[in-house]
Amino acid sequence: MQGKDDQSNGLDALPQRVSQRQLACHWGVSVRTLQRWNASGYGPPCMRIGGSVAYRISDIMVFEETCLHKTGAVS
Repeated sequence: MQGKDDQSNGLDALPQRVSQRQLACHWGVSVRTLQRWNASGYGPPCMRIGGSVAYRISDIMVFEETCLHKTGAVS
């Protein structure tokens, strides 16, 4: 007999993600800015599922880390 955890369909293992609109709002930029960044290869990677664009939380966190400046490093 399988335990409750064994009956999972595996979807709970998928990474968390946010929509393009949610990320734009979080960063205070427009959706168009995110689209432009994506087209130029800047910003976190996104995934396209059907007509929707989404970003994984883990990718956003990695990108934000690369944007950090140490105190005194910015002139």
